[in-house]
Amino acid sequence: MVAALAMSPMSHAAGWPQWPDAAYDAYIAQLKCRKDTPGRCVAHDCRAIERQADWIGALCLADEAKESDRKRERRKQVERAFSLFEKAHTKTQLSILLSVSGYKGLDEIRGDARVEALDRFLKHDIATSAGAAALAKEMQEGAKSAEALKRRAESGDANAQYDYSNALYKSKQQSGKLAESIQWLQKAAQQGHADAQDTLGNRYGTGEGVKQDYAQAVSWYRKAAEQGNADAQNNLGGMYHVGKGVGKNDAQALAWLRKAAEQGNADAQGNLGIMYRDGEGVAKDNAVAFGWFQKAAEQGNSYAQNNLGAMYREGAGVKQNHAEAMTWFRKAAEQGEALAQTNLGRMYYAGEGVQQDYTQAMKWFGQAATKHDSDAQLALGLMYLSGQGTRRDDALGASWCLRAAEQGNASAQAMLGSLYNDGRGVAQDHAQAAAWFRKAAEQGIAFAQKHLGLMYSNGPGVPRDYHQAAYWFRKAAMQGDADAQYGLSILYRFGEGGLVQSKVTAYAWMNLAATGGRPEVQTNLDELSAQLSTEEVRKGQSLWRAWKVGEAIPEIRSMAARPAFPPQAVPTKGKTSSNGPFPARPMKEPGGITCNTRCVNAECYRTYDDGRQVHFQAKRVFEFGEWKWDSGGC
Repeated sequence: MVAALAMSPMSHAAGWPQWPDAAYDAYIAQLKCRKDTPGRCVAHDCRAIERQADWIGALCLADEAKESDRKRERRKQVERAFSLFEKAHTKTQLSILLSVSGYKGLDEIRGDARVEALDRFLKHDIATSAGAAALAKEMQEGAKSAEALKRRAESGDANAQYDYSNALYKSKQQSGKLAESIQWLQKAAQQGHADAQDTLGNRYGTGEGVKQDYAQAVSWYRKAAEQGNADAQNNLGGMYHVGKGVGKNDAQALAWLRKAAEQGNADAQGNLGIMYRDGEGVAKDNAVAFGWFQKAAEQGNSYAQNNLGAMYREGAGVKQNHAEAMTWFRKAAEQGEALAQTNLGRMYYAGEGVQQDYTQAMKWFGQAATKHDSDAQLALGLMYLSGQGTRRDDALGASWCLRAAEQGNASAQAMLGSLYNDGRGVAQDHAQAAAWFRKAAEQGIAFAQKHLGLMYSNGPGVPRDYHQAAYWFRKAAMQGDADAQYGLSILYRFGEGGLVQSKVTAYAWMNLAATGGRPEVQTNLDELSAQLSTEEVRKGQSLWRAWKVGEAIPEIRSMAARPAFPPQAVPTKGKTSSNGPFPARPMKEPGGITCNTRCVNAECYRTYDDGRQVHFQAKRVFEFGEWKWDSGGC
């Protein structure tokens, strides 16, 4: 994210073309908007800026391409910008602009450096003949220093080889520079230069300039670590922790991290804190974890600052203190740490340690969201959907939920399933809803498991399948979801979905569901209770009272001898009296069978046009958001 600059009043050197103040001010305003409220600037139109100054408009378009990771488009727009600039201004100005920005043939585009260069240019810190001469002299001296460094490296000086490798690496965008950098790095490492060995380990770990090889990375880290290099000790500990290039071994990870941490290495101190916090390779100890996080945080380590803030927020290893949590989250967030920006947004959203402020929450969620933090993307999406801190925008909210869901965020996947199911912010699509609910359900989200069960019960988006409904209802019910407990109780009551018919088990699950306060659950519970013996009611009550989250209620078959109640014909003689349960006989219609049906909850009575009368039990189905009795057709 490009930082906005505070611009000082501008003056113009004699004979130089007038600078396009209004266009440049608009461009800087856009950069500030992207920094402060990134979620609301993604559709900013750069064409208005381009109409005032075409080359600044091109830079604006390049920034939009950068946000969307369209690297080819970004490079094209930057090249266009400087081409247009060169036509409107002097080559001296362009040379100065490129030099200060640090560009190497436009191959490397660094937004912060470019804006800083433009700021210096506008202030005329170097836009004089004397300034240009000083800059030229500085560049010449730099070139001479580079040549001298190369000669020392060629003479076999390991320090020079390492330094020259780093210099080449910084200009790695130039053809062949990265490969040459690796060659000099290897020369230094082979002479036992610890920093070079550690850096070479990094190159093998990332595959930058060499074929990725974790075993080689571990080998070079170990050589440097055994010389006492703290960075390498931390890196070697990390490899043991994740099991890359070496067998996973938390005890070895802990030992190497401790060596580095005791030398004051902030990264290792933060990592050691994580090991103690999570109980990996050592007994879990939040107090010790807090101590290591604090040491690293005080050195400015943003990861540790975020973790320290989390310890203060949760009261883990230290007395809970939301104000302190805010302090540390802010320190890390201002360094650009995405996790801390998300946490800071949460603090503002909930009003913890600070006055509740949805606008500030949106600002921090937005900054983290543009760094691809899926929790922030989901939070930003929910705020757009609810209109908190911003104008409600369902489409934009859905788009942020989609970004988070595509990264595998289970809660976002469940939310996206709900949006597709309701047609909110997206076109209604039950098949898409089921697909996203399934992704979230497989990650253990009870809300999604429940909804997937409902969809299999009712059929929209998936074929009706009571076996699948029972499977997903059970998973959500065991997590305490009342709607799923109710759905599972109905399936047990009638023995659907491959479940053993068990009114006692149904009664137990329905009692749990009734705590949710839905009146229809209580109605059905009363009805089911009336069908059970005193002993069955007592057993069902003992089951639901003993239930704990994560457990399933046992399948208990009927304890009293009761006749099964399948659809059956009831013989009758003559006309049914007006007070009987059966409805009147309907008129016969040509080409079909007609009937009249009367149901009281599950108890149904049907009279056909030929005089037959049938007493049967209706099925329970879920339709359009609620459970209903289905008596079927004639």
